[in-house]
Amino acid sequence: MDKNKEVDKIIKSWIGIAIQDFYLAFVLGWNWAYQRAFFLEQGVEKILKAYILKKRESEFKNFNNKARENKIDKICREYQHNIEKLVKDTSNNEIQRLLDKDYDGYQGRLLVEKLPLIFEESRYLVPKNKSSAVPHKKYQRLKTLPIYSSGLQKFCFAIGKKVLEILSKEFSIEVKKEDIQKLCAATFDLTDNSIDRFCRVFFKE
Repeated sequence: MDKNKEVDKIIKSWIGIAIQDFYLAFVLGWNWAYQRAFFLEQGVEKILKAYILKKRESEFKNFNNKARENKIDKICREYQHNIEKLVKDTSNNEIQRLLDKDYDGYQGRLLVEKLPLIFEESRYLVPKNKSSAVPHKKYQRLKTLPIYSSGLQKFCFAIGKKVLEILSKEFSIEVKKEDIQKLCAATFDLTDNSIDRFCRVFFKE
């Protein structure tokens, strides 16, 4: 396999685990708000890292397998869970424009800022002063938690879908609805129609 195909296979693997996270968030739904939020953050983080890795492929493309794995690991660890830095380093105007949109009362830029806190909240009991709570738009004494917002999923899915579009347009890396359906069906032993429902929501059909 040539070096370009090897790299694209790695990128698709990162996309695959990101999509699985998005799917699990969708299946968990409102009854599992904190677990849902965890997988939404992870989906955004991984799919943005997939794009960053493709942009930085010259840093590891010609390495042998072990050196390549180590370099990829190092690049990804540079970001940790810093979604703001990931978004900034994409240097992509289409992704940046998503930050100015409203997602059921939460601006994309605010959600990017709060995602690392949401990630912490989804895993641990955190002090109130370290939570992702934001003042209510109308009643300033009240606070709302993005972790319970429908806008959180809409924003995270919008980022995921946009990255897939950009990877296709800029690098000819295609991940279609049919690929996602096969991936989820092969990974999760489900007999319901949740995969089809997820794809309809994710792709806004």
